[in-house]
Amino acid sequence: MPRGSWRIGCACFSKKLMKDNDKKIEQVATASLVPYAKNAKKHDAAQVAAIAGSIREFGFNNPVLIDGDNGIIAGHGRVLAAHQLGLERVPCLRLTHLSDTQKRAYILADNRLAELGGGWDAEMLAAELESLSTEGITMEEIGFDVDALEELGAGLDDEGNPEADAEPQIDKAEELRAKWGVEPGQLWELGDHRLLCGDCRKSEDVNALMGKNKCNIAFTSPPYAEQREYDATSGFKPIKPDEFVSWFEPVQQNVRSILASDGSWFVNIKPCAENLDTNLYVFDLVIAHVRLWKWHFATEFCWERNGVPKQVRRRFKNQFEPVYQFAIGEWKIRPDQVMHQSDSAILSLGEGSGNTSWKDKQGKGGVIPKNRRVTRPRKPANVQQGQPHDIFGDDRIVGMAYPGNRLPTFVGTHEALGHSAAFPIGLPAWFIKAFTDKSDVVYEPFSGSGSTLIACEQLGRKCRAIEISPAYVAVALQRWADATGKTPKLAA
Repeated sequence: MPRGSWRIGCACFSKKLMKDNDKKIEQVATASLVPYAKNAKKHDAAQVAAIAGSIREFGFNNPVLIDGDNGIIAGHGRVLAAHQLGLERVPCLRLTHLSDTQKRAYILADNRLAELGGGWDAEMLAAELESLSTEGITMEEIGFDVDALEELGAGLDDEGNPEADAEPQIDKAEELRAKWGVEPGQLWELGDHRLLCGDCRKSEDVNALMGKNKCNIAFTSPPYAEQREYDATSGFKPIKPDEFVSWFEPVQQNVRSILASDGSWFVNIKPCAENLDTNLYVFDLVIAHVRLWKWHFATEFCWERNGVPKQVRRRFKNQFEPVYQFAIGEWKIRPDQVMHQSDSAILSLGEGSGNTSWKDKQGKGGVIPKNRRVTRPRKPANVQQGQPHDIFGDDRIVGMAYPGNRLPTFVGTHEALGHSAAFPIGLPAWFIKAFTDKSDVVYEPFSGSGSTLIACEQLGRKCRAIEISPAYVAVALQRWADATGKTPKLAA
């Protein structure tokens, strides 16, 4: 190519580039943005939550790229986060110079090119993250988690960079008890958390743990009636089913005395079956909470359990456990903190929705006036995936949705953790996120191997826990120490 032609080509390209870049950022209604139906890039709930946290902390600094019809070219994750945050408008940059083929290619390129090359300096990354953490910035707010740090080689180091969890060393319980010198009556300080080796049925032990603090939620999985083996050296003996309610009475009484007025009390317990009958003591416990102890029975959650179904004789395998919620008054709830990604999220005021002004005027939801005319959708019911809602209609999008009261399996099982009544961290973590705010206090009367304690550590809440077994207190101490790189201390 002659030198002059090259210069002309460069000049033309430069002018085109300047023209393409000479665009103004528009504030576009979030609900009007259309996701690309064939977008190959996935955005899970954790990523969307991280993006939402970043927007909340730093602002919406990266505009969404859209075409002339408000179709999303780049920024699907940011739009999902905007829906989660309830943002009515988001900054957008309209790209009108791309052909349809170029748009499809750029949608792939925008995601793929960001993944290629470069890498991270693990040592520098760890140092920068730790420095930011001292100034109140969490890893999640900037898109990092423990798994990512481990892959980068920037996980737990000698300086104590945080790690989400460590395996509870239950098989070394007595060895750990000797290491930490745990004795009944000791109160341990683990950063912002407190762990007492004591009895949650004794008010003096609970008061020693809590001081003047109130808890925002209490969460536990109490001992089952003669269904499990527990640490015999702790002095605890399994309770007979017909004695369980009376045995549990001081447990709930102490919870009630320390629970905030807008707090919730969650109990994970399921009945056992023997011969022809399923034992009723769990149902007796729920009824006693309401009729004897005057709690409000808020609801029941269903926690799904995995595993291979056993051979069926009388009963099919039980593949769920209930979690009962009790309260003493109107309870705090934070549903936005447990939203999840859905391929069929309802679009607010989408096609088929009715006029909502009657709700605003009459002040209460729940009853449609007789003269209220509901606008029906134009799509058949089998297309719209259910009956139209008077408020939302039948338009479905990829977005964030609220969960119901059926909870997933989470990671891990009772058996996988080695403790006969342990539960995965994801279980208490879900309730902590759904019913508390940052720095709230969470009470755990049966701490066991410390799952609730670790969940609080991960989520920035303050745990107050009691465990009657010195050996299991030691397991929890070691677990927290391994997870954080810090050393538990005996309270003065």
